[in-house]
Amino acid sequence: MLCAKHKIYLFAVCALLASGFFIKSASAYKFEIFVIEMTANGFMPREIEIRRGQTVVFENLDTANHWPELKLKDQNSVSAGPLQGILPKEKWSYGFEKTGVWELRDHNFPEFTGSVLVKEDNGYTPGRPEEKPGAAKPGKFSGFIKNIFQYFRSIFSWGEENPDEPGPAEILKDETKFVAYIKKFGAGKAISEIEKITSSEECHRATHLAGKHAYQIFKNNAFQWHAFAFNAACNSGFFHGAMDELRSEGGSIERICENSPFSLKCAHDVGHSLMAAGSYKLYDVLKQCELLSKNALDQEECFRGTFMENADGGINHEIGHSSEYLSDDPLYPCTEVPEKYKSSCWQFTMGRFKILYGENFEPMLTACVRIPPPYDGMCFSSVGGVIATAYSSDHAKIAGLCQKNNDSKKSDMCAMGAADELVSNPKTRKNALDFCDLLKDPAGRSNCRNDVLSSAIRYLGENFGKFCESLGGEKKNFCLNFKKPYYITNQ
Repeated sequence: MLCAKHKIYLFAVCALLASGFFIKSASAYKFEIFVIEMTANGFMPREIEIRRGQTVVFENLDTANHWPELKLKDQNSVSAGPLQGILPKEKWSYGFEKTGVWELRDHNFPEFTGSVLVKEDNGYTPGRPEEKPGAAKPGKFSGFIKNIFQYFRSIFSWGEENPDEPGPAEILKDETKFVAYIKKFGAGKAISEIEKITSSEECHRATHLAGKHAYQIFKNNAFQWHAFAFNAACNSGFFHGAMDELRSEGGSIERICENSPFSLKCAHDVGHSLMAAGSYKLYDVLKQCELLSKNALDQEECFRGTFMENADGGINHEIGHSSEYLSDDPLYPCTEVPEKYKSSCWQFTMGRFKILYGENFEPMLTACVRIPPPYDGMCFSSVGGVIATAYSSDHAKIAGLCQKNNDSKKSDMCAMGAADELVSNPKTRKNALDFCDLLKDPAGRSNCRNDVLSSAIRYLGENFGKFCESLGGEKKNFCLNFKKPYYITNQ
């Protein structure tokens, strides 16, 4: 028998549910609210899938202002966003009534981007995005309903919601159950379950198998929605498995990313998986990237994925990967690839530097000297950034390392990378201008100071004035009178 208190709760909940009974079932999902967190590292999650009519809440968890801007892809006239930046701990919400891919960016931090895919209810895939790792969190209403449900389960001792659902250990023992699980719940949930109970090597093999079956079930869609949120899990085993199966079935990679709402991300992952599935035959993979799409941006992103996998995955002997396109020369193979690939290749030089030199920065700077312009700037700036990370509280050490090169232009590029790293970190931001004062070259000092304040504007938005006020003395006046560069004032 229920006590009086429980009877009252039961009556209240029944009344609530009864009031919603007459709402069309097709629109019931509209009560579901998702949250995208705005953090110091960008939007979390960066990409979500929702249905038309659902609401997304943008919550600022950072100490700086964030200003989300939405634009419906290929429809420049359709956009949305708050009238000003969102202060820390504040929120802004938007209900999506138009379907399509909404591109997301942060006005105050242009490097932070994301996407919201809005589908009609009949085009929505059951179980997503809730089953995707890193997916948006349900809002308070969804949590309220869940809590009520759990409350009545405790009163009546209801069993588990899915008593017949196999656990991760069970599906790994039986490939038939594994396939059935992917068909029913999606590869995303399968992979999240696998990650809980496996080692790195076992996880790679299991997700590789998941990718194989996902391709058999979903064909080219396996490279799109079934991979975008978790392709990097377990050393990218899923994407590699799907690519292996495509190759074994004689499929073509041409246009496999065309219908993906995140085609650039898909293209990047294709580069990774082609390398792993193709025994790290670099030039063969680069040629395949050119067949992936007629879009030059997609091709370039595929090149980047290829070179990144060569630098990072090509030495992962734990899972049986090795590349002949790596050597003790940190600049190989970028020194030898055709010009059209060089830009993509040079972007991943730093990863190789860290493997060969650890935190021995002098040989890194020496290697940067060998890189031809305009790619050398990227190298010096990157090394400056990692030096500043290692010696964040020792400005003299950072300046000394950056200025070891007799070429003032190259020294400045290193210092600019260091300055940007210092100002990006809230703990070192206030003293970033002090670092600039240690540079010997007057032009270098001026460039460094301007770069620090330009970066501070990007990171701080409306809080830039408070930052200036905190400096004091000459630096305070210089900061308050700083003229914002055109590309910042007109974003």
